[in-house]
Amino acid sequence: MEEQARKNATILIVDDDPVIRGLIKSVFINTDFNVIEADSGEMALEILPDVMPDIILLDIIMGGMDGFEVLTRIRNNEKLKYIRIILLSSKSDINERLKGYGLGTDDYMIKPFVGNELLAKVNVFTRLKHSEEENISLTELVDSEIKKRLEQEKYIQNQERLISMSDMIISIAHYWRQPLNAGYL
Repeated sequence: MEEQARKNATILIVDDDPVIRGLIKSVFINTDFNVIEADSGEMALEILPDVMPDIILLDIIMGGMDGFEVLTRIRNNEKLKYIRIILLSSKSDINERLKGYGLGTDDYMIKPFVGNELLAKVNVFTRLKHSEEENISLTELVDSEIKKRLEQEKYIQNQERLISMSDMIISIAHYWRQPLNAGYL
């Protein structure tokens, strides 16, 4: 399962420092992850609808839009809000980490980080995301089947009402004719 998840997983690295992006990208060189880069928060938001990555590795401190603003916009977008996001920052301040978690990040790593730890976290979040997508697909399938069954049940109930009404009409017609036929015998 992990290997299959990796083959289909896309990572978006968002950092305004090309050296840092290169270092992060090097962690995934011998893997099957598809790695895409954005040099700003604005660029990330622009390409997200087309790229739809599984994981975003998002720097907090960037020129222009910072990582917190990017995170907030992603979480407020119905189509993007389920993308897994790991914030990356050189700040180890607990308040900064708590702010990130409060805004909806999935994890927070302090730079410099250990490449194997980053890879392990990306593997975990990729598996979680794929499991979540499978659950959503199954839930949608179950909901669709329930809707079909309810429609069938409603159809059957309507048919039963029509049959009851038909039986009642036949019975009324039978009783209606009864007195007329009784007088001629």
